[in-house]
Amino acid sequence: MLGRPMSVTLAALTAVAAWGTGPMAGVSAAAPGDGSDSLVEDFAYPDRDKLLAEKGLKLVSGDGHITLVDCASGGSDLVRVNSRTSGDACFAVSGPVGYLALEIKRSYLAKSDSREGVTATVRTENPATNESKVEEVVLEPGAWKSLGEGLDPALDSTVLELSVGEGKTPVMTGDSARPWLARVTVGRPGQQGGKGCSGALVDRTWVLTAASCFSGDPAKPVPAGAPPREATAAFAGKAPVRINYVVPRDDRDVLLARLAAPLTDIAPARIAGSSPGDGAALVAAGYGRTGTAWVPAGPHNSNVTRSSATDTTMALTGGRMCKGDAGGPVLDGNGRITAVQSLAAHAGCLGQSGDGDGSTAARTDNIVSWLTGSAFNGKAAFPLDEDAGSRRVLGGAAREFTAELVGGAEPGTVGKVGTALKLNGTSAYAATAGPVVDTTKSFAVSAWVKLDNKDKNQTFLSQAGNRASGFQLYYSKNYDKWVFNRHNGDTDDTTIARSISTDTAQTGVWTHLTGVYDSAAKKVQLFVNGKPQAAADFTTPWRAGGALQIGRLRWQNTWQENAAGAIDEVRTVQSAVTQADAMALSVGQFPAHLQELASFPLDESAGATQVSGGMGAGPVATVAGGGAQLGVPGKVGTALKLNGTSAYAATAGPVVDTTKSFAVSAWVKLDARDKNRTFLSQAGNRASGFQLYYSKNYDKWVFNRHNGDTDDTTIARSISTDTAQTGVWTHLAGVYDSAAKKVQLFVNGKPQAAADFTTPWRASGALQIGRLHYQGTFQEHFAGTIDNIRIWDRAVGVDEIFNDGIQTKN
Repeated sequence: MLGRPMSVTLAALTAVAAWGTGPMAGVSAAAPGDGSDSLVEDFAYPDRDKLLAEKGLKLVSGDGHITLVDCASGGSDLVRVNSRTSGDACFAVSGPVGYLALEIKRSYLAKSDSREGVTATVRTENPATNESKVEEVVLEPGAWKSLGEGLDPALDSTVLELSVGEGKTPVMTGDSARPWLARVTVGRPGQQGGKGCSGALVDRTWVLTAASCFSGDPAKPVPAGAPPREATAAFAGKAPVRINYVVPRDDRDVLLARLAAPLTDIAPARIAGSSPGDGAALVAAGYGRTGTAWVPAGPHNSNVTRSSATDTTMALTGGRMCKGDAGGPVLDGNGRITAVQSLAAHAGCLGQSGDGDGSTAARTDNIVSWLTGSAFNGKAAFPLDEDAGSRRVLGGAAREFTAELVGGAEPGTVGKVGTALKLNGTSAYAATAGPVVDTTKSFAVSAWVKLDNKDKNQTFLSQAGNRASGFQLYYSKNYDKWVFNRHNGDTDDTTIARSISTDTAQTGVWTHLTGVYDSAAKKVQLFVNGKPQAAADFTTPWRAGGALQIGRLRWQNTWQENAAGAIDEVRTVQSAVTQADAMALSVGQFPAHLQELASFPLDESAGATQVSGGMGAGPVATVAGGGAQLGVPGKVGTALKLNGTSAYAATAGPVVDTTKSFAVSAWVKLDARDKNRTFLSQAGNRASGFQLYYSKNYDKWVFNRHNGDTDDTTIARSISTDTAQTGVWTHLAGVYDSAAKKVQLFVNGKPQAAADFTTPWRASGALQIGRLHYQGTFQEHFAGTIDNIRIWDRAVGVDEIFNDGIQTKN
């Protein structure tokens, strides 16, 4: 038996078939008419046509880590293949992982000099019977392996793939001056559709790169939503992070890619908000090819000059931009991103035929509002209190979203609270640059609306898909009632799930509407003035990747059903809401728990191994260490009891960015005062970014922050006035206010003396429930019970701190 039979279709067979007759046949790449080529790395083997003509070797594609070398001078750690037709071929492997699709016919021997884990995919044929099979052959270090006619003169074999270290992470180095620089990979390198680009972290969850990296067909735009195939962003010294959502710019080669997990230990790059001007000296950075390396481990920089610009592009001269640099940043003299690399035909790039020194980049310096508006986190509040004449309305606690006013939308009209937005029923609306809620998960939207007439359907809120909308909050002419609906798919003729008001709609009256999608219950439900209406089943959630629309609907690929009336106090949250929440919204309150970054009720049943920290895509903490008990009586519902020696719970990564304002709180019941006991912390490398705990030395409650991530740092402490009590439920909250440069403890809602803290640093480790990371070790385990942990990504006041945000069960 030659090896293990393959039960799946081989990527190598597809890659070979896609080669065609030319060096770039089968590769999706932009081909502008000025001679420039796309800078997207397609992973086609450099100079493969030349190698075929000169050496008879058909090298198709790969990840850049297995390359052809001279057998005599290539070294002693090679992979060797002997062929009757093309002679001896030797390959060097750089790093722990590698892949190469090739076609070496009439192969009869293969060997790995010294490297373990090398696998050859071989197709063996019997010309007499026309039978063939494809198998994987493991090459043992130092031993020749017979293939095809090496086993039986009647057989013929072709080596199709060489691979090393399947599943391992390639070695990747970085630039200490630009730790935010990323390598973006779409698909599998070297296999059909695989692409490589560069990018930059511009927010803890968003990477700026080139849209062309995600395009399967250059003639078609990239749709907003989940990437068309598996995609990752990698940063030096870190494992690749999955990309789960993309937002392309429709007029230039720019795209924002959302990371599945935030990176809080890398300071994001800055984006220029003004043009550098013609003649400006700039720097282009990326992980593209060099003159000698196909897929280099580290980045490179090029000094370039801006020669001219249009509204969307920037022409550059000088430097060297190669395949793989697409999406890489072009930086101004202050190190800010002013454009991303897109096209070039430069000389000196390995395996590329360019002979010029010009290149084209896609501008970002004039789309800053689009960039900031396109990164959505599911939380927004649009008070709509802008003055008359304003052309945009702002939303979000930190103003994360901007909605542009169009078609006669008039701010400044008398509202339910302050002023409101007046809509004319024909052309007026407001829209964000990108999606606000993820419609595949639980969410809620609400607004005060005043209907002018009942002439037709009138849409107040929706979020666009391609052909339909992900939800619609509106007045229905057919029912003469208020409706919250969801289409069962993004098509023209989809069925619709509707929650319809009991009472008829009224004109000229301010009415509060809330629409809720609960992914767990698989229901949509409307609330009118805080009162629940009959829910409807909805079992086919889909992602509407377009903008939030205030005052119109997208359906059957057209904009329609514009609202005639006024709208005020628009709110969206990435979670379902209860009747109590809807009622609170209707009286002008935004329930505190809907504004949290994370919330751990700790109401899981006894025996559970994980505790949930949020609605939708909130964090999860794993219970570990032994001696942890869920399901014990808590302050609210049940709680988590920890044994004080080994038990704790921890998330997979950081929850708060400790360089910015944040707050944490919990109910705790202390069993013993024999030593320091930590309730909440977030780990750094040597110390913790914060600590909420009982201090044996002070015999009091403390919220502290270390002044650095070292063993002997000084500590800023806010200490309780009263001594701590055992056996009593006590509510503790710690707040860091970056503007005031203070840390402050609250005990049962009462503020304690604040302390100055002027050296914030990023604790990039996991949130710890019940222990502390200090001097490089975990210690000070909590003995007692903890309940209702809450976390905010901002400083909060007493009202929010001591409001548990308990959800009423319907």
